[in-house]
Amino acid sequence: MLYPLHLRLAVRLGNRWSALLIGLVGVAVMLVAMATVVASLASSLYSLIAGLHNHGLATLAGVMVLVALVSEVFVESVQQAAVAFGMPPHSWVLSS
Repeated sequence: MLYPLHLRLAVRLGNRWSALLIGLVGVAVMLVAMATVVASLASSLYSLIAGLHNHGLATLAGVMVLVALVSEVFVESVQQAAVAFGMPPHSWVLSS
């Protein structure tokens, strides 16, 4: 996927500088994505803590139920993906 770009850049910049430029841009993109995710997570945690502080244990119980439901949906989707790729549904989960 990046090889055609590398070939075009290598003509202008040289092999080493082309690889360096592609690597640095890739790292920069990943850092921006991670910073966005971490900022969103921090904002969500702050909202959760503020909500728990204002509403007490009823909100905590609701959050726990929501997390349980989301994790159940996630596990089910991973199992379906495993079946789609030809793996038995529980063989990789129980192998440890």
